[in-house]
Amino acid sequence: MKESINRSFNNLNINDIIGLCFDATCSLVLINKKDLTPFNRNIILWADHRAIEEAKEINETNHFVLKFVGNEISPEMQLPKILNLKRNGLDITKYLFFDLSDYLTCQCVNNFKIRSINTTTCKWTFVDKQTLKDLNKEEMEESNWNSNFFKTIQLSELLTPNNLIGENILPLTLQENNLKLTKEKSLELGLHENIILSIPIIDAHAGGIAMLGCALNRFKKEETVEDILNETIVIIAGTSACHLTVSKEPRFIKGIWGPYHHAMIPNMYLNEGGQSYVGKLLDDLIESHSYYILQKDKKDKKIILQEIENYLQNYLQNNNQKEQENYFVDYLTKNLHILDYFNGNRSPLANYELLGMIIGLSGHYISSLESLSLLYLSAIQSIAYGSKFIIEEMNKNGYNIKRIMMCGGLSNNKLFVQQFANICDCNIYRSEQDAMLLGDAVLASVSSKVYSDLFEATNNMCHLKDELTVCVQKETLEYHQRKYKVYKEMYNDQMKYKNIMTG
Repeated sequence: MKESINRSFNNLNINDIIGLCFDATCSLVLINKKDLTPFNRNIILWADHRAIEEAKEINETNHFVLKFVGNEISPEMQLPKILNLKRNGLDITKYLFFDLSDYLTCQCVNNFKIRSINTTTCKWTFVDKQTLKDLNKEEMEESNWNSNFFKTIQLSELLTPNNLIGENILPLTLQENNLKLTKEKSLELGLHENIILSIPIIDAHAGGIAMLGCALNRFKKEETVEDILNETIVIIAGTSACHLTVSKEPRFIKGIWGPYHHAMIPNMYLNEGGQSYVGKLLDDLIESHSYYILQKDKKDKKIILQEIENYLQNYLQNNNQKEQENYFVDYLTKNLHILDYFNGNRSPLANYELLGMIIGLSGHYISSLESLSLLYLSAIQSIAYGSKFIIEEMNKNGYNIKRIMMCGGLSNNKLFVQQFANICDCNIYRSEQDAMLLGDAVLASVSSKVYSDLFEATNNMCHLKDELTVCVQKETLEYHQRKYKVYKEMYNDQMKYKNIMTG
């Protein structure tokens, strides 16, 4: 961390830094309860799917708290992972458990009882009292952790006799938190002791705060805040993709996580859809293709990506010259279709055992640049159809999505962004700034009282760059509606083949 801090603050006076916020992936961290020390290999990556069977068992309980994860807890969440560790011989009573961003914060302030409402609500089944009041429910106990649920799934020892997953759950924009760097950590990180630490957040949700702030600033003269939020989805597109929406009232959507109260925006409910295999799918597709394998010793991967873009662009230009001006690169995949479930489907089917499919391969060019380019384009389109599927389910349940705010590494990929705009029929808005870091800065500015609340902070800090907006190419809509039908039918075919093979 010290190296990262030194690079980030290279031209700044350390004494000018007044606030700090950690974000991280929702990876699981264990430390020894007795001496509060980590040990080798004590982090399980968020994308680890070892706990699929445990997730199935938990879902079979049909417990009330599962309503808040779209009725299907994910193996990427923490309780299935902990249950898997217990089943494999770990004495879980000897450890404390954290989301990664919580652990980093606890280390810095030497308080291992605190947790963020963001992480615990989204990944640990914490449900706050206000949610239950909104639903006229009384299922939760005083602690907001449902001991009946933990007993039912054989993890009661996480709560009693000692709470191992967080006694003090704190709101994101808490200003009187008294969380400051310890002297030891300030020396270790090269910072001063008076820095206020914000309540931590999952990395994608930090990006969500920043991009929703950008949307509010961009459209506030045209629409009400309520309409802007109801019509906006944030897509964080990187290794995976997170789809974030917020509403005033709780919305329960099958296969979509949430509603999570206060989890990202104060007094609002967060819904989250997702795809686990996005940038990683594109990477794996390229690296497993014969053309890449034959060329990798001669060319860097970035050069091969540029070759793909050049091939598609040249093909487009040639067709426009020979045929018609309204020919789009989208049309090149007419006979090539991909179902992007190579790592299962997180949303909205919530089935991690589904498989990827490719239809339309031709042997005569299997190792060519043409083959790789078309597969790459088709994979991007498949990922975008998955996002369209998520948006459709959200719109059936109260949202009216009209625009996409996109951030993450793939938001800089022109082909990726244009395909998403065309397939989802939504203009896409982007920010020049790193949205995840900007969201952290927003939270830190509120915790350190630079701004009075989240909305004042985003109003001053979060802005779009109109030059980065990507608009829908309306001529492609009918084509993508037909390909989307194929995408949905491929899933049905997979289920049909499975039934045939199981007799």
